Amino acid sequence: LLVVRPGAQVEVRRLSPGAFALVCAVDGGETLGRALISAFEAEPDGDPQQIFAALLAAGSFVRPKTAAA
Repeated sequence: LLVVRPGAQVEVRRLSPGAFALVCAVDGGETLGRALISAFEAEPDGDPQQIFAALLAAGSFVRPKTAAA
């Protein structure tokens, strides 16, 4: 399951095996390219680009905060 908070509401989404593999790979410090490969390996019938697009649309990724100058 993935819990996201776009705006003020909380959403819980069930992840496919490919989406779970992609999120775990990114969380583990892998590059986006390697994470997409992980998604394909976990879900060969899935489309890694569509999986990534769905995660982006869900608000799964955020821009890191930069240190104050």
